[in-house]
This record gives sequence, C-alpha cells and structure tokens, in this order.
Amino acid sequence: METETVFRVSFAGLLLVSLTISGFYRRRARETNMIARSDESKKMQLTRLLVTLPVLLALIATIVRPSLMTWSLLPMPLGLRYAGLVVGLALPVFLIWTFRTIGSNVSETVLTKTNHELISSGPYRWIRHPIYSSGLVLIVTLGVISSSWLFLVFALGATIFVISVIVPREEANLVQQFGDQYEQLKTKTGALFPRLK
Repeated sequence: METETVFRVSFAGLLLVSLTISGFYRRRARETNMIARSDESKKMQLTRLLVTLPVLLALIATIVRPSLMTWSLLPMPLGLRYAGLVVGLALPVFLIWTFRTIGSNVSETVLTKTNHELISSGPYRWIRHPIYSSGLVLIVTLGVISSSWLFLVFALGATIFVISVIVPREEANLVQQFGDQYEQLKTKTGALFPRLK
C-alpha cells in the first residue's frame, strides 16, 4: 500500500472511530439526562455552527476528494506524520477513558445538567475539560497525518474559541452549581492540559 494511501485510510479511520466513540457515549447520556441544544442561546448555537462547519467540510473533502485539498498541503517529515499516527492510535483509548469517567454528565452544550455530578477522577483529576482537549488533539493529529496546514490553523482557531468562549461560559455554570468545590478544582487542574506544577 502506498504511503499516502496509508495516511488517508488512517485519517478516515481515526475520524470515524473518534466520532463513533463520542456518539455512543453521548447517546447513552441522552437516555438518562439531556439538555437540548435549543436550550443554549441562538448566538451560541450560530457561533458553534460557524466554527464547526468549515472543519466538517474540510474533513469530508480530505476523505472523499483529497485532490480538492492539495492547496493546503504542507511538506512534513515522514517521521512526524508517523508520530501523528501513533498519537492517533492512543486517542481513542483516552476518549473512552474520558467518556466512561464523565458518564451521563456529558452535555452537548455549555449548560450544566440539574443533577450534574462534579467529576474529579480519571482524566478529570488533571484536566477540567478533557473532551475539548481530545477534540483539539484530534484536529492537530489529523493535520499532521494529512500534512495539511489548514487543520493546524483550524486547531489554533478552535483552541482560541474553546478557551475564550466555551470554557468561561461552561465554568461559570459549574461555579454557579458547585461553588467553592469547583473553584478548588480549578486551582488544582488545567483547563485543557495538565498544569505543569
């Protein structure tokens, strides 16, 4: 099999596996306790759509019609691309660990469920938002595997969006629900990546 075919199949496989894991656990969480996306403000829904849509279109084009994405190719060392594959193989394990830990508390909005439990075990022991971290790592990994600067730009934009818009709103709701308990958790954990100290 040609090297580019290996990377293209890996790209599609990693995306499919990650979306399947996320979909499975989110569907299970919806069965017990759900917050409808329509409960979020219209502005938040529109912003989320405007951020997500270009990424989805680029993902689909990369898998279905890679010739449409040649303009975004960035020469990368083969070793770096294979390192991306290794990270890609580890990512589904981290995703399963994260979703199993958060259980029915996972939400598709920045809103907090009424019977939400504060989780501080598993990956939440070090990171307050490991699902967002996984998504960002996924986009970077896909960018490295496909040798595309566009996905790296998307990852940077998504990081800025998550840090400046999503996390503050979600954490304001968590502080409102859990008060000092959540404030204490914030002092011990990083928002998207573990604290260095």
